Formats: sequence, structure tokens, C-alpha cells
Amino acid sequence: MLTFLSQPKKNRDEANRMLAKYPDRIPIIVSKSTTSTTTPDIDKHKFLAPADLTMGQFLYVIRKRINLTPDKGLFLFINGGEVVQTGEIVQLTYQRAFDKEDGFLHVVYSCESVFG
Repeated sequence: MLTFLSQPKKNRDEANRMLAKYPDRIPIIVSKSTTSTTTPDIDKHKFLAPADLTMGQFLYVIRKRINLTPDKGLFLFINGGEVVQTGEIVQLTYQRAFDKEDGFLHVVYSCESVFG
């Protein structure tokens, strides 16, 4: 249902470098849901988010990167389908859901029409 960009060895090295150089940042890989046909593609897949950013603020960053119109709702998923809590801090989400194989938090986005 949901897909992730995956190159575990290369990503593991990159995540370790990022965490060593920027200990107050969280490495995130963002990909579009394969089941959503109306969701626009994103121009950037790897992010280095501040640890104290909320997932709601990160959702806003994604919204801006894909130029989503206000009539579309954007949803973020982790762990193969779990809806992200927008009030949760990125660091807490990372601690409970990062990919132990490659060191990144994998987030999948999808949008739906919210007005009729």
C-alpha cells in the first residue's frame, strides 16, 4: 500500500553523518503514497528537520513543497499506515518509528479532497 525510498546501507551512512553533524536535527525521507492518484509529486525527498518541530509544522512544509490547494487535505503516515499525530514533536516520532535499518524516519504523504 505505502512505499518508501530505500537504500539501507547508503542511507544508514548518510543518516549517521547527519546525526553526528547536526545532533538537533532529524533525518526524514518523504515519499508519496502509491495508492493516491490525485496527490502531486514532491520535488525533494530528504529532509533534515529541527527536533523540536511538530509533525503539524512538518506537514505544512510538505504542503508548501507540493503546492497543494486549500481544498485538499494532506495526511502523513508512518510505519506502513499509521496516521501521524500533528501535535507530536518530530523527535518523539523519530524515536518511536525510525527505520532501524537505515536510520531515517520514513513518512508517506497522501491527499484527499475535503470539500465535496
